[in-house]
Amino acid sequence: MHLMNLFSPAIAMMSSMKYPKKLALATAVFFLPFLLFLYTGYDHIQSESRSIQKLQSGLAYQQSIRYFFEYIPLERGMTVAVQQGDLSYKIKVEENFKRIEAAMDSVDAITAPTPSVTAEWKVIKAQWRELRDGLWKRSSLENYRNHTLLIDKILLLMEHIGIESYTITDADLSIYNLVQILSDHIPALIQYTGQGRAIGMGVILKHSITFDEQKEATILYGKIRSHLDGIIDNSNIACERHPEICLTVAPAVSATRVDSENFSTLFTTHILNTDHWTINPTHYFQDTTHTITTYFNAYDTIAIALQSHLNDRLSHLNRQMVAGWIVALMALSCLIYFTIGFYLAFMGAINDLTGAARLISIGEYVARIPIRTDDEMADVSHAFNDMAKKIGQSFAFLESYKKAVDASNILSITDPNGTITYVNDQFCLRTGYMREELIGKNHRIFKNSETPDEVYRILWKTILDKKIWTGILKNRTKDGAIYYADSVIIPILDEAGEIVEFVSTRHDITQLINQKEQLVHQLHTDTLTHLPNRTKLLEDLVLMKEPALILINIDRFGEINDFYGTETGDAILLAMPERIASSFIPDSFTLYRIYADEFALLCESCSFVNSSCEDFVSLLHSHIEKSPFYVNDSSVIVKVTIGAMIDPAAAVREHTEATHLLTDADMALRYAKRQEKEFAILHDIGTIRQDIARNIEYIGKIRDAIAANRIIPFFQGIIDNQAHDTIQAQPYYQQIIDNRSGLPTKYECLIRLIEPGGKIVSPFLFLDVAKKAKLYPQLTRIMIEKTFLFFQENIYEFSINLSVEDILDPQTVQFILDKLEHSGIANRVIFEILESEGIENFEEVRQFIDKVKQRGGRIAIDDFGSGYSNFAYILNLQVDFIKIDASLIKNIDTDENSRIIVETIVAFAKRLGIKTVAEFVHSKEVFETVKEIGVDFSQGFYFHKPSQYL
Repeated sequence: MHLMNLFSPAIAMMSSMKYPKKLALATAVFFLPFLLFLYTGYDHIQSESRSIQKLQSGLAYQQSIRYFFEYIPLERGMTVAVQQGDLSYKIKVEENFKRIEAAMDSVDAITAPTPSVTAEWKVIKAQWRELRDGLWKRSSLENYRNHTLLIDKILLLMEHIGIESYTITDADLSIYNLVQILSDHIPALIQYTGQGRAIGMGVILKHSITFDEQKEATILYGKIRSHLDGIIDNSNIACERHPEICLTVAPAVSATRVDSENFSTLFTTHILNTDHWTINPTHYFQDTTHTITTYFNAYDTIAIALQSHLNDRLSHLNRQMVAGWIVALMALSCLIYFTIGFYLAFMGAINDLTGAARLISIGEYVARIPIRTDDEMADVSHAFNDMAKKIGQSFAFLESYKKAVDASNILSITDPNGTITYVNDQFCLRTGYMREELIGKNHRIFKNSETPDEVYRILWKTILDKKIWTGILKNRTKDGAIYYADSVIIPILDEAGEIVEFVSTRHDITQLINQKEQLVHQLHTDTLTHLPNRTKLLEDLVLMKEPALILINIDRFGEINDFYGTETGDAILLAMPERIASSFIPDSFTLYRIYADEFALLCESCSFVNSSCEDFVSLLHSHIEKSPFYVNDSSVIVKVTIGAMIDPAAAVREHTEATHLLTDADMALRYAKRQEKEFAILHDIGTIRQDIARNIEYIGKIRDAIAANRIIPFFQGIIDNQAHDTIQAQPYYQQIIDNRSGLPTKYECLIRLIEPGGKIVSPFLFLDVAKKAKLYPQLTRIMIEKTFLFFQENIYEFSINLSVEDILDPQTVQFILDKLEHSGIANRVIFEILESEGIENFEEVRQFIDKVKQRGGRIAIDDFGSGYSNFAYILNLQVDFIKIDASLIKNIDTDENSRIIVETIVAFAKRLGIKTVAEFVHSKEVFETVKEIGVDFSQGFYFHKPSQYL
């Protein structure tokens, strides 16, 4: 209203005037803005002309600097070659000095675009002369870095010139794209290719490449590719706007792409991805220089094309200015004449529009305006007709949309009290109710008693606050079945903002909920036996107050798999639950399969005392072993060992928490195995004392074995998957030969203790004891001493296991480094670091690896994937081999999850150039699978059992 009052005099005057007078006044008023428009257009053309001239000046100055820039990377590459030993470039460097001086004089002869550019250029000149004067007094690395810093300043100057010069404000982005190529992409491409030339010359001349050089070379390769893509993309944009520019610059861009691709191939093949640099340094330098020359030629071509384009733009602007004046005079002459015609046509269209609008207002959407003119009123008439048509279509669309919503959603409408006023067919179909049964009823008839009242309280509070509620509701159908609905309830408001009804749309997600429950079930269920698994056991243990746990382990299950095959082994695992369940165990026990060959029985608040528990475990053991398992006409005798942990009273809880029960039961199981007993029950600390006594006994055995020289290495062969013919693999020992090279393969050295009677003791029985007794470092040094002595007499590669404890022991580390330096076989030794222990002292481990590699040794990560797998360790430790843990390999031919994990490890290793080794290859099927995945080497009983002799 205030605005209307402000314009009341003008409105009153215009309302009292007829259209002829209105048009005459409008013509007079229009004339002043028209003159202003002419002046603004003229000023715009003049401003753009000055911008183009400024850009031309900047390009000319930038072009002069380009010749100076051309010779600096050339000087850097030749200087590196001279200081790396190729003195043939010394004279060429001096000749290049003269060309640089001449180029600087050319730059000085041109006026800089801005004072800041002049200042930057003076700094660059002074820096180059300082660099030239001390060139042969600095090291190759210092010269390389100083040249690179100088080139970076030149690049920044060229980019600065481009930014300062480009002030054109029109939509011709092709100019900006070409300026960006000249100021950024081509100079940067020249810089990084020049760095690649310098690095490549250094690598070729010294025939080696450091890790830092390889890292820098890889980054350079990526930058070259990035700027090449930038040149191509920017030139394509320029071509889209100006095909004439494309005809000029396309051959230069194409040549840049071809030479860049050729250089990339040369750089990656002969510098980055090879261990033998056989390329001639002169040829490499010439080829790289040729590539850089191509870049400079492309720079010149694009600069010339851009200057030509700018000249055309200036000519075009001049023509625009003349044409503008002519058009302005003609337009002014025609203004009055066409104003009259406009009035007559306008009034006719207004009358037609008024009549049609009246018809629309009464609901006649078929009303249309006849089109008699071709002016703006004709557009208004067309728009009006389109509006009328679309209104009719909208009503038809709304009807179709309603049908679509009804077909795809469960839809209902209720009044503000929740009484149902409408339901669609999908609602009836899902709930089982007829529409007549639902209208007038409340939504409470679908409520499930399991849904907390708090959910509905929040729902009603939300929608009564006029907000949209979303969530999942668990509802009941007419027949009592449960279904889940992903629901959205929307309050519908009237013009006063009050709620008139609620619209609720739903999607049936019952299948998704069921699938989720199925996944949770799979997480807690063993896939073979369908028993609860170890994860479920641990969760159940946390919830129990007085649990009793019995572990049942199948003895030598690996031998059953090796002798009878994994199908028979799986059949025994499937039959074992039934065998255990048939032993009259109480219903209060729950049976789990927690490992490949291990089952568990769990019971809460069992009424065991010591004697009854022992009787129960003894009967269980006897029942399991009383008869063989019959599988595929084979009779398989199965022996088991049982370990039990009973926790019936608070006195016991003093020593054992429920969450530690599995560990305690496992200790009882291992105790029974070591003592070769059928079972062991851990119910007091006496058993622990016995375990300590056993440790003390083995400490004595270890000391005696060290004194009597009865700590010896056993060897197991590692085969090259790509060279090995699977037909040659035998279950007995056979020397494995690399079919490609004719050389023997690697061997892993494994520690064994020989008792006085000749019995061979597995490290499983004494290594942990040795660590506790601080005898472990001495055992490690004995193994290193004996294996180095043994392999000095042959040509095989060999690997030795090291724990993190070994690496943290200064005496052991020094012993290893001395052996590497003085044995003469450092290039054949591989140290396997046990990844399963975790690498917490990362820096010490990394320093140890660096020292080993400096002396020619190599590093493998053992048991990778066993539980502490961390790809970041591999990236930072720079290992040579990854040994994939047996738990991932042994069932890889049947376990898809294991295969996916191993494929990921192999792909990761190949990207880093790391070789992979599969452990526990026990069958032809497993071998064929790991070979198909791309694992480089294999190790296992399928090829070779550990032996004292090769």
